[in-house]
Amino acid sequence: MSTSDPLSGDEEHPLVRENLELRERLNEVTERLDEAEATLDALRTGQGGAFVVGSESDSRVFTLGAADSFYLQLAQEVANAGTWDWDHAHARLSISDGLRLILQMDLSASVALADVQKIIHPEDLPRAQRRVVEFLENRDVDFYDEFRVRRADGTTRWLACKGRLLRGLERSSDRVIGICIDITEERALQDAARDTNRRKDEFLAMLGHELRNPLSPLTTAAELLNLEAENPEQVRELARMVTRQTDQLRRLIDDLLDVSRISRGAFQLKRELLDLREVLTAAIDMSRSMIENASHKLEVEESGRPVVVDGDRVRLTQVVGNLLINAAKYTPPQGTIRLTLAEEAGRASIVVRDNGIGIPQEQLATVFGLFTQLDSSDTRSQGGLGVGLALAQTLVGLHGGTIAAESEGPGTGSRFTVQLPVASGAASAASQISAAKPLKRFRILVVDDNASAAHLLSKLLQKLDQEICAAESASAAMEALTVFQPDIIISDIAMPGVSGYDLARGIRALHLPKQPILVALTGYGQESDRQAALAAGFDRHLVKPVALAVLRDLLMSFT
Repeated sequence: MSTSDPLSGDEEHPLVRENLELRERLNEVTERLDEAEATLDALRTGQGGAFVVGSESDSRVFTLGAADSFYLQLAQEVANAGTWDWDHAHARLSISDGLRLILQMDLSASVALADVQKIIHPEDLPRAQRRVVEFLENRDVDFYDEFRVRRADGTTRWLACKGRLLRGLERSSDRVIGICIDITEERALQDAARDTNRRKDEFLAMLGHELRNPLSPLTTAAELLNLEAENPEQVRELARMVTRQTDQLRRLIDDLLDVSRISRGAFQLKRELLDLREVLTAAIDMSRSMIENASHKLEVEESGRPVVVDGDRVRLTQVVGNLLINAAKYTPPQGTIRLTLAEEAGRASIVVRDNGIGIPQEQLATVFGLFTQLDSSDTRSQGGLGVGLALAQTLVGLHGGTIAAESEGPGTGSRFTVQLPVASGAASAASQISAAKPLKRFRILVVDDNASAAHLLSKLLQKLDQEICAAESASAAMEALTVFQPDIIISDIAMPGVSGYDLARGIRALHLPKQPILVALTGYGQESDRQAALAAGFDRHLVKPVALAVLRDLLMSFT
């Protein structure tokens, strides 16, 4: 009696169909496993590329053709990235050529995990190892870390490393694949942004402090003037103090406005042939009070011959004045400041040297940075916004010159050297400057609704031997126009009723035998304000407060 399969011949039996489906699925799984093993073997031996697509529960490995592998490698090089495959159970690591290039590893040599660990920065290695251990123990799906590597050429690069765990049936069969991207430039940008924000916060704190410093004594002076109005000596002393504090405020505001104009590309030099000896004299006047208050000794050395450059008188005075003020601030009381001017080989050289606190070597490279200050309690106590040297470097550069800082270190003093090109035909230019005409006497009409401001400006102009008439409104100015017949009108802009702009338009509309020179004097100093003044008919635009030297230069330009 023979035994037969009860299911044979009955292909419609449910168990037969289920058996066939299981065999088909087994064949499919077997094919996929064979494909994956072949792909991984090719990747390990460098015979081909591969990529993995899937989720935690269903992952498939696809072999790349030669063309696709080429484009993948090209993409890695362009993105400065590289891929890797780590079989940690069998201590096998495969990395792409792109990652080898980033790490500066031999393209043909085998790479072990220990080789990679050797080039990870010592400060980052413990953290990176701890992260990997936690990742493997927890069998997390994704891994991410950023760390530095030190390459064979001595350079340090930042890498962002992202991995994906491919879970096996058992922990020992887990694999990790991933990609590393060189993010050195991105990290540098992030660090720069953080540094900029830090310096911005420090600057805002310093700005509030520096603005309060002069306001406090100004408030006190105002109260004392009311109490001591009958004491001439006390009034003179308070007036000198008010002048010092308002000069400090003016310098702070001017520096901030200059930074804004330069950053917007709205900064222009007013060039002329000038003798640098005059610049030094004006710069000494600008810094005299700070030098004298600290009981410093100022030594000036120059040849006695004109040193002529083609430059902006006010801006070059600002440069040298800032250097002298810095020397006075960062030199202990009763120090010595030496200012020299020389000419050699077609270059003018201005040197400011002091015996003050000096500059640490590591800060010499950044001393001209915007909002940069020496980080010490001594220098912080001296105040300032940290914009003076940055402005000086920019202004000197606009003149085609250079500025350099030197110091042997803390306690050794410092030396700042400005070099400028001497004007072509300097000898004839010097003779022209020496033969310059004396300041001409003009009839000047001052227009300002602020009586105090008009009175003070009139006093300054009278010091320059000018004939003055003051008007407190645009209508009063129009009346004085025919009676006083001014050569120059200096007018405020923001006046009630009729503005300075309207006054200028009204004067230009008159058919006068000789039109006066119109000068706008206003607290608005943007380029758009200057353009608006010129469009209204003004010839010049000055920003309040105006110094005596600026008025002298203005009148000299009309002589």
